[in-house]
Amino acid sequence: MIEDYFFTKNTKWVLWGAVAILAALLIFHAGVVVGQQQPLRGRMVLTNGKTSQGMLGGIMPRQGFVENGHGAVGTIATVTLPTFTLESRDGLNQTIYAGTSTTVTGGQTNDASALQSGEVVIVIGDPDDTDDGYLDARIIHILH
Repeated sequence: MIEDYFFTKNTKWVLWGAVAILAALLIFHAGVVVGQQQPLRGRMVLTNGKTSQGMLGGIMPRQGFVENGHGAVGTIATVTLPTFTLESRDGLNQTIYAGTSTTVTGGQTNDASALQSGEVVIVIGDPDDTDDGYLDARIIHILH
């Protein structure tokens, strides 16, 4: 009697479905665990044929964010080093300070002299302590 209840056609489909879902979840979990253990080893090929190690040339922290950091993305409107004006897609302008300790990637040189008007950049840094609204850039990546 119990065997007739547990081994009906519908019960078999439910059990096989549960086993399939459990197997899919275990495979997904294994992928997440393996992915967290591996450093960024894959190279990204850029449009100019060069290769880059991982996100932003491999300079991003392992967690993928800068602790207590802030950022901006946009097109460089004007460059008057050590500052430049960044225009966002919304049309808002923000002044960015690129000091000597700022890391620049994606350009011809790895310093602020590679920044030119019209280039699209990603900026990660800290807001300035003054009321002038500057963003003190730690990392600037020029997109190609």
